[in-house]
Amino acid sequence: MQRFYRRLLVFLLLLPLGWGLMLGALLWHRPSFDRWVAGSTSWGATHARTAEWQALGEARDGVQVLFFGSSTCYSGIDPDALQPLGLRGFNFCSSSQGIRHSRYLLEAALASGARPSAVCLDVYPALWGERAASESTRDWIVNGALDRGAWFGAHVRSALDAGDLYGVVLASFLPALRATGRLPFDAPPDANGTYEGAGFVARSYPALAAPPACPEDLRSFPPEACAALEAMAQRCAAHGTRLLLIHPPQLCPETWVRPACWRDLPLIDGLAWPGASNPSHYYDDHHLTAAGAAAYSRWLAPQIAQITR
Repeated sequence: MQRFYRRLLVFLLLLPLGWGLMLGALLWHRPSFDRWVAGSTSWGATHARTAEWQALGEARDGVQVLFFGSSTCYSGIDPDALQPLGLRGFNFCSSSQGIRHSRYLLEAALASGARPSAVCLDVYPALWGERAASESTRDWIVNGALDRGAWFGAHVRSALDAGDLYGVVLASFLPALRATGRLPFDAPPDANGTYEGAGFVARSYPALAAPPACPEDLRSFPPEACAALEAMAQRCAAHGTRLLLIHPPQLCPETWVRPACWRDLPLIDGLAWPGASNPSHYYDDHHLTAAGAAAYSRWLAPQIAQITR
């Protein structure tokens, strides 16, 4: 029995070394690393977005409006539409990023020195889930340029929330690999989107010629999402920041009832946008084309400015 325990102890002591040697070998052949460990992608421009925010340095203090949410946000809301109104915005949205993941990212942004006067949360109903989504969590961990301090904590918390234990492992060692310079971001560009700065991606898919067939959906806002939303509101209040909700425009809007935890928060309903029912503004039932996003952003910006002031 003692012999068994000695072998087990030796195995456990050598296991980290074995993993380290394997990772080192995979790093010599980047395609193998991307395939077997963590493949990077430019879809959604998470790397470009986070690298731009990191490069802003002290200029982050001049960003008055931050956006959080999913792809209906990063390819639907252009923060530059706020500039004619004397405001500067930045988009922290990513693919399938629900409210619980947005909460962790908001807390990291505020802890890292952001001082917005308003935080806009895109509340796309299909992502009113009980947990954070592993897609958006893994996207930030693998592709993001923000991985130290409060951002590291946000990635670990969101991965745990999503039940993505491998995401926790990636969040723990990828920053160290990047620090060595052996893991540069080299994913090919997104063929269907152009990163235009401030976190916004202009989509180049062709517009719809006719409205799609729409299923009948009934959405409910789970208690877990309410708890995350209330935590965001409290954190914003502690920083003197206004939290407001944005329901994105959709060609196939779901049926839902405004939950009680929204009661004290301003809500801008994208379905009130005059172009919300025009198929030529969309490339599917809920994502806007570049032209659609420009028109929607011009309509949205004055409403954000009015609430912010």
